[in-house]
Amino acid sequence: MPWRLPSNLRNNLQKTAFTKGWLDTTDTDKITITPQGLNFVERELPPKK
Repeated sequence: MPWRLPSNLRNNLQKTAFTKGWLDTTDTDKITITPQGLNFVERELPPKK
């Protein structure tokens, strides 16, 4: 995507984890996707063309 990277990537990922619940940022060196995030990716994002 043509978006710029945020200046503080960890903080942005933690905000997303808190507000959306899609990520587990308990260990910021090993960020993982939650079941909610997996469901969003597999069922709610538009399919690849």
